[in-house]
Amino acid sequence: SLPWHIRTADALREFVEGYRHSDFGMIMWGTGGGDLTFYPTTKVGRFYVSADAPSPSAGDKRILDDHNALAEAGVPNPFEVVLKHCHEIGLEFHLYYRLALADCRHPVASSSGETFWLKQHPECRMLAKDGTPMGLASYAFPQVREFMLSLIEEGMRYDIDGVNLCLIRGPEYFGYEQPIIDDFKK
Repeated sequence: SLPWHIRTADALREFVEGYRHSDFGMIMWGTGGGDLTFYPTTKVGRFYVSADAPSPSAGDKRILDDHNALAEAGVPNPFEVVLKHCHEIGLEFHLYYRLALADCRHPVASSSGETFWLKQHPECRMLAKDGTPMGLASYAFPQVREFMLSLIEEGMRYDIDGVNLCLIRGPEYFGYEQPIIDDFKK
């Protein structure tokens, strides 16, 4: 997400400017978490602080206000400005994706984080060994993989230099779902 109170394209460029002439070679810009994106122009996911997000927190309101101010200033997608400036100052720009698809926010999260995909596809839940459905999607199901690939493909429509699959945030991707059991038996 954006740093606090960045509300203009110049402020976005200034945020990255400190990396000019440094030993950094790239900026990795987080796109969101699972089906929630940190950019409001998504057509695949849901902007994580949408005005209609359930249980908006004070942090959500601040972030939404910042994004609305950027949109009013002609910046509907902040990472486009950062991407262009990175290229102007000689840095690569990579998008990174948290791959976990959860159905509820973390208890100490500062934003609502209420997801939608898994609630619409409960058949894609991870299962515990005893068959209990869990609050995460399982990559054992092609629908999960296809959805995440569609989010990544959305980001690849921009002039990015690479994609990072963030495997350390939410590292459980399958459990005891039937496709896993069947493949194990084979």
